[in-house]
Amino acid sequence: MLTRIVFLTLLALTTACKPVSVANQSRSHHSTKCAGFDAFDRIEVPVTAIGHSLPTSDVVISDIHGLVGEIPGQNRLDELTRHFRSLVFDTECDGEIYYVRKWNNVIRLATGPARDVPERLRSILPVLSEITGLEFITTVDYRDANVEIFEEPNYPDNCFFFYRIKPDGSFDFAQIQMGRKIPASERTECLLEELSQILGPFNDVTTIKDTMWRPLELKTYDSLTWSDAVILRTLYDERIRPGMHRDVAMPLVRVIIAELLAELNR
Repeated sequence: MLTRIVFLTLLALTTACKPVSVANQSRSHHSTKCAGFDAFDRIEVPVTAIGHSLPTSDVVISDIHGLVGEIPGQNRLDELTRHFRSLVFDTECDGEIYYVRKWNNVIRLATGPARDVPERLRSILPVLSEITGLEFITTVDYRDANVEIFEEPNYPDNCFFFYRIKPDGSFDFAQIQMGRKIPASERTECLLEELSQILGPFNDVTTIKDTMWRPLELKTYDSLTWSDAVILRTLYDERIRPGMHRDVAMPLVRVIIAELLAELNR
């Protein structure tokens, strides 16, 4: 797994997220990040409102480019519904999230000093935009950014992220940190995995094999799969709103996944 630290914080916190010092950070499934998760989870302001959703992407899911793996069949409806729940509402630290979290505004990325990041983003952002309908804009002005990408010197072999949400369940800010020693051959994977997971499917899980979002030691794909696209498209369907309770969202999730599988298997 590309290790990540989830930074759950108060909306009133106005300063940008900073790297958290965590002893013995490693690229392992079990890491000390869970202690940090638990600490921040205890002080997080509860979601108190339902936010608005942006319109569902108008790109037909079967026309999306850059996906790998097999197209999931309609017989996988139950499996992918469980997979969605595990990705979006469970955590790697044996915790649970009860409300939908997603972006509902333009994502403005400040790309930091790493010279190769803008070039790598050119192959990543169009795919994410087609799946989710989100608009991504790169900027050099950190004051205008709601997503920052840095090279992290303290954990040179890791990729991880922080995020911050509003009381309506929508994301307010995120920061992605890339280790400086990550090989060039893995840097696009690092960016793609972290960027796709700050959109809402946080967890690395073992519920299915044909996904990018698996623990590092069980990794089977280094690109988004058709199943991953189904999950992200479902989350960013306009019927799924930020701040929506899990028990309200999941019946809709099943309906949407069934629609997408039918579209993919025409």
